[in-house]
Amino acid sequence: MEIVLTLAYTAIFIFLISKMRFFGIEGISIKSLQLVFLLKVFSGFILSLIYTYYYTDRLYADCFKFYDDSKVIYDMFFTDKKTFWQFMIGLPHDNDVYMNYSNVMHNWWNRYNLYNENRTIIRLNVAMRFVSMGYYQVHNVFFCFLSFTGLVAIAKLFLKELRDFKRLIFIFVFLFPSIIFWGSGVLKDGLILFCSGTALYFMDKFCTDMNKKFYDLILSICFLILLLFVKVHVFFIFLPCYIAYSLSIKSGKHIAFKFIITAVLFFIFLLSVPLFSRNINFLQYLAVKQGEFIRLAEEVKAGSAIYIHPLQPDIGSLIKNSPVAFYNTMFRPNLLDSHSPFILLSALENFFIICFGIVALLSITIKKIKFTPMFYFSVIYVVALFVLVGLITPVMGAIVRYKIQGLPFLFFIFLALMDKEKLVKKIPFLKSVIN
Repeated sequence: MEIVLTLAYTAIFIFLISKMRFFGIEGISIKSLQLVFLLKVFSGFILSLIYTYYYTDRLYADCFKFYDDSKVIYDMFFTDKKTFWQFMIGLPHDNDVYMNYSNVMHNWWNRYNLYNENRTIIRLNVAMRFVSMGYYQVHNVFFCFLSFTGLVAIAKLFLKELRDFKRLIFIFVFLFPSIIFWGSGVLKDGLILFCSGTALYFMDKFCTDMNKKFYDLILSICFLILLLFVKVHVFFIFLPCYIAYSLSIKSGKHIAFKFIITAVLFFIFLLSVPLFSRNINFLQYLAVKQGEFIRLAEEVKAGSAIYIHPLQPDIGSLIKNSPVAFYNTMFRPNLLDSHSPFILLSALENFFIICFGIVALLSITIKKIKFTPMFYFSVIYVVALFVLVGLITPVMGAIVRYKIQGLPFLFFIFLALMDKEKLVKKIPFLKSVIN
């Protein structure tokens, strides 16, 4: 039955891709997009096999642990609807029944977080169980479709500005290995791509469409809020870039100034929050998050663990550790770190990114660079995200996964810097790849 349902929902989504106007991308065929979606579903299936037969502890497998916890809440619907709604919409709870259920789950509680986003993923899996009959691969199909939708939104934004690089944008956004692999399956990562891509796309559509449609703004804000509940620290990186982008897209004047001022003011705001609320401390959050990740890496004896300097909850420690954090995210794992097949593949991927970045830098013609709102958005978002990932993540395998949110924007930066004509003259064989 699982195979039948999985194939049925896959067919439905393939049909929607062919019929919904949103999925129409100039220069990219619908069949190519449908094949990308199928590839994502297959990647999610492979991911589940790896965490079933290679990494066998489901308690630590992100693709299973939230799905497993969701069954506890789903079963309540048929036995205790009051407690079910307490879990699903956060109704007040001060009874032993609630506590007994929550203690059965392994991810409902956490020790320290600005918001426990684990609950969002658990609730989403609960909702899906009503149409999936509890079959895991059906959840995989739904998550892959959401991730795919976010990538379509990102690709459409990029193609508005880089029409000459349609083929490379298609490859880098939809087919880059780590984006395909970690952006598929029942993981938060695909949802982050969905929320960030759609929030930015609909804000751009609202600001640039001649016939402004208010529901585009509503959709953008809804997806932005959903990002907060899916991954809170990515939200706090994305938000100032999103605000500056929306201000800049309306008026093309002083774009760099708007992005820099917005980023600086938002950073000052985050540092100032403890003055008004002792329960929310951004620097303390980062330090504790890093400590928990280090302890988890030691507990599971992560094979790709690296040393990162302990982060203190003060601005000095943040500034001191940021350059190394960015380096680790950008350049590791490298070929010297390759002690397993998985790390070797990631190292080769990083090697390609570095080489492509060098090619982009060598082909720069300053006068031809378009310093657009998307360019500044990409630069600030990538730098901030890579610093954050490097600050709190002591495991190279996890770094590879968490950085995929920034990879499409990193490639956009490289492509925006490229002088196509100059590059083809220097390296003629690239003409067939670029065009």
